[in-house]
Amino acid sequence: MHARRWFVLVAPVVLFLWSGCAENKLTRQNYDMIKEGLSNKDEVRMTLGDNYAAHSEDRWEYEDDKSHLSVVIHFDERGKVLAKEWRDARTGEWEGQAPGIDPKPPGRKAAERRSTTTIDR
Repeated sequence: MHARRWFVLVAPVVLFLWSGCAENKLTRQNYDMIKEGLSNKDEVRMTLGDNYAAHSEDRWEYEDDKSHLSVVIHFDERGKVLAKEWRDARTGEWEGQAPGIDPKPPGRKAAERRSTTTIDR
């Protein structure tokens, strides 16, 4: 009976402490702490954690399905942050872009139409 009472008292404390360890680090505040050209891989790991959705030498992707967030961090050859992307599927916010992408790609107009319609009453 004594062991049962001990378990009832200790189990909630252990669960509370354990849930605190699973803190979600993928927040806008943490994302904003990462600075392009200044932050390195160790700083990104401390800020966002190492729970990657995808991981390569020059690109780390983080996802949080519950919050519908996605973050991509791009690194240069020295391990410094080259670029970063924030995507929030709930709000439609998408900030940043992958390095090497031209924001205004060249192209040509296929057609341009202008018309005016008059409606008689």
